[in-house]
Amino acid sequence: LKAATYRGPLYESARDFIVKPLLANTEKYDGGRIVAADTSIWEEHQPDKKHFAFSTAMAIIGLREFAEVAERAGDEPARTRALADAALLQKGFDAAFIRGGSLRGTLEPGIKNDIDGALLPIINFGIARDPKVIRDTVDRMRLLEVASGGYRRVRGTYTDPKIFEYWYEQEEFLFVDFQLAELLRRLGREGEADAMLQRIVGKS
Repeated sequence: LKAATYRGPLYESARDFIVKPLLANTEKYDGGRIVAADTSIWEEHQPDKKHFAFSTAMAIIGLREFAEVAERAGDEPARTRALADAALLQKGFDAAFIRGGSLRGTLEPGIKNDIDGALLPIINFGIARDPKVIRDTVDRMRLLEVASGGYRRVRGTYTDPKIFEYWYEQEEFLFVDFQLAELLRRLGREGEADAMLQRIVGKS
């Protein structure tokens, strides 16, 4: 944590140039906070930026992890604030992305992200814990199943094969397969999880 970086010791760099800018890019939502609309990690174009559940979930995880780092560094004020900010983001997450008993990929409604493979790691990381919400998410994954038996990330909305996103959104995403296999195992459905992994290994 004391290692030198461009802007000073590693710990202070993380606190001042990662955590603070992250928090500056959040906004109020229903008594909590969520990460502001962005393009996330999904190669979205800036005009299509949205409030992604994944962005807020990863911010929660990051702040919780940083709180442990702050404790090691002896920075109790930063630890306390990180946990408080994580709690606000959790409250905002629950209000923004769990609607009608279903976990949603974006705050903005739409068929594309209504069910989203990126919801699986959110569950696996423990951000969404309601058993009913988890079962509903797993059940709705059938909407993303492709002919191979694997899963894509979203329901594509492009219809013209000349548009890159048309192909991109139809493809199987192995990270979705792996995350679903992990979740199925957590739910005690080891046979289905094993079959998923065996199919991947066999094809590879």
